[in-house]
Amino acid sequence: MVEGGADGIEDDQSIADDCRMLRRIPPYWLKDFRPESSNFENREPDPKFGLSVTIWESEADLEAVIAEEPSFGVVCVTAGQLRAEGCAIVRRPLDQNPNHCECFGNPGHGARRRLAKSARWVHVPAGHDPDPYGPLESLG
Repeated sequence: MVEGGADGIEDDQSIADDCRMLRRIPPYWLKDFRPESSNFENREPDPKFGLSVTIWESEADLEAVIAEEPSFGVVCVTAGQLRAEGCAIVRRPLDQNPNHCECFGNPGHGARRRLAKSARWVHVPAGHDPDPYGPLESLG
């Protein structure tokens, strides 16, 4: 069980710490071409729902995340980074996104800042020049 998380939430240990997790980033929650820390805050008032992420195992995973909101950017962090900041990861497959997961636990501001700083861009927001974002992470 995760401290600060919903009752009965257990981390799925079948998701390896080095597994990359995709997270959508709205273009209005950026600062100096980095995601703001608020992108890693669970704002869902219902404790049965966590922070939405997707296991990145194939191009189909990235396509599913982009399809949810095509104007958003996408970053990745590792499952280990999320766990180090107090999150438990639970698989919650969706019809169009079978590797969808939710993170439970409520990382404090410092933890959210560390996650934002460590996030690596995979897909820049629609209409943005990719150059200032630096090299994009890829599956390769």
